[in-house]
Order: sequence, then C-alpha cells, then structure tokens
Amino acid sequence: MASPRSIPDSTPPFSSAASMMDAEQSAQKASSPALHSSPAARSKSGTPVPESSQQRAQARKKKVPSLRRPKSVVTVTVWPEHSKEAFMIHKDIICHHSLFFANAFNGNFLEGKTQMMNLSDVDSDTFSILVEWFYTQKLDIDPKDCDGNVLFLAKFWMLAQRFVMPGLQNNIMDGLRPLVECTEGEGLKVILH
Repeated sequence: MASPRSIPDSTPPFSSAASMMDAEQSAQKASSPALHSSPAARSKSGTPVPESSQQRAQARKKKVPSLRRPKSVVTVTVWPEHSKEAFMIHKDIICHHSLFFANAFNGNFLEGKTQMMNLSDVDSDTFSILVEWFYTQKLDIDPKDCDGNVLFLAKFWMLAQRFVMPGLQNNIMDGLRPLVECTEGEGLKVILH
C-alpha cells in the first residue's frame, strides 16, 4: 500500500541547489513525523493524532558529528564588497546544521564536486558569526544593545532561513524575545506577542 505522503514520480529534474533544496523541504514536510502512523496513535475514527512538540523535537534531533576524526573540510568564500574571505569548515558540521549546505556539498552540483562555495551577497562579519554558531550553537551578542541586536538578529534569522537552519532560527527567536522586551518601541512587542 502506497503511503499518502509519497512524492509523485513526475517530479522534474533539478537544475540547481536552490531548487533541490525546495524539493527537499517539500519532501521533508510530507514525511514529517508530526503524525503517528501506529495503531495506538490513531483516534477511534482511524485518523492520525498529532504528536506533542517534544516528541517531534526528539524525532528530529540528530547526533552532532564528532570532531575527533573529521573526514573533510569545505571552503565557503564570501565577498560582499571589496574584500574576499574564505572560511574552511568541517563538512560534517556545516551539513549537519544546514540542509542547504548538505544538498550543495553532497549533491551532483559544482559545490559537491569542488567542495567549495562562493557567496557574493553575504558579508564576512555575519558569516563568521554563523560559523561560530556551527561549532557552539550560541550567539554572542551584547545584551545591553537592545535596538542594535534586534535588527541584527532579524537579518541573521533571514540568513538562517536562506540556509535552511531551523535550529538557528529557533535559537535566534529565543534571543530576540527578551531583547524586544527591553526596547522602547511598542510595535515589535505587539508583533512578537
């Protein structure tokens, strides 16, 4: 019996990492563990019952790659303006935290063959904070600079969305809420509450 969550066979071939990422997200949503399929988790009518958010989080949690014996590194070069900076990152780490990078570096794209990626629209300061997060899962921001941090975290959240990093997006939101509480502008408080 075919699963109702299967992807149709008529999926077009992919021509870029971005379109593959969109397809991966669709497939991930379709095969999301949000609904139990076991008989014990069905209502009397036979419909699946949603899991708790804690159960979904445990199902998604993957073991973080070990740095004891790293296998390889990838190079991500950023240059928003005049300066060009290359970041060498353990492939297992970057791919673990980002579906975008996992698809690019593990796929049949140029990035997968060369293990190098160029990002001309990301500045090196922002990307260095992202690299730090890859290894620590912590954001180092000044808690006293509420207004500056709110804007930075909003932009950083968009970067995390671009690179398909829900863990980082959640981390940003956890840091954003207390910052909004200390801002004088009521507009942000209304939006986030």
